[in-house]
Amino acid sequence: MVEILSMSFVDSKRLLIGGESREGILGVAYAGRHTETVLGVVNFVGGWIGAGLPASEQINQTIFRWGSDSNTEMLWLYGNNDPYYSLSHSRKNFEAFQQAGGYGSWHEIEPPEGIDGNIISMLPSLWSAKIEKHLKQLGLPYKKSSPFNSINEWPSYQNSQLPSESKSAVKALLPNVAFNSVNTATNIERNKLSGIWEGWMGYSAQIDVKIGIYNASNDKIIVEFAQGSEGQGLYNDRMTLSYDGDLLIDKDITGAELILEVRPDGDMNIGMRNNPNFCIGVLKQTQVSPVAL
Repeated sequence: MVEILSMSFVDSKRLLIGGESREGILGVAYAGRHTETVLGVVNFVGGWIGAGLPASEQINQTIFRWGSDSNTEMLWLYGNNDPYYSLSHSRKNFEAFQQAGGYGSWHEIEPPEGIDGNIISMLPSLWSAKIEKHLKQLGLPYKKSSPFNSINEWPSYQNSQLPSESKSAVKALLPNVAFNSVNTATNIERNKLSGIWEGWMGYSAQIDVKIGIYNASNDKIIVEFAQGSEGQGLYNDRMTLSYDGDLLIDKDITGAELILEVRPDGDMNIGMRNNPNFCIGVLKQTQVSPVAL
């Protein structure tokens, strides 16, 4: 944190910190120990050890109480059906925090069917309005502009980013992909998309990504999408992406848009957009299917 506060563009008097799971609970605790610098805290499903482990209430509540010395109101966001921190467990943590003198607002998020509550940070449509309201109350900027200048434009720096292995210790698990026979009616360049693509997304390449394209036509492709990250764990979805100019776009089960585009150098830009959040990365083709021959 000392290094961050020393950066010229950081306003040390208007510092907002946040995090998910252990980072969430540490954000609360840090604010209590550094009341002079932290203006606000956003806590996504924070906790140190899962509710099913011995002494979890004692340990989690003790750490949360460390944040009670802060005089800022903190935003606590927790999802239903969380396999690690049930709502009843986390409510007790919040009550202990308040009883110790902490200020905060508690919000329960209901994720879509089939999505566990531990990954609500991936679903900004469920909480972005709450964060905007919180930031506005703190006197902080509360609107985020898109890195896309329009639906058909990537940020200017995108094509300078290179494909590489992700830095995530949790690797995406792609199911077996059954490639179809060559479709002679499909444009040759679009047929070449079929195969396996691997790479990264997110700041510091912290999300591992694999996609399998196994049915390419002139107007759409069918994709097996897989990602792995230390923060959100594993996630898979099957999607049908349609062409919008040179872009391929579809929404996943969470409502986020997956955006793909092959670059002139043969690599692939990938973006996951769930307003107001955007996650961008680069993929490289690691396996060419028979369709592409």
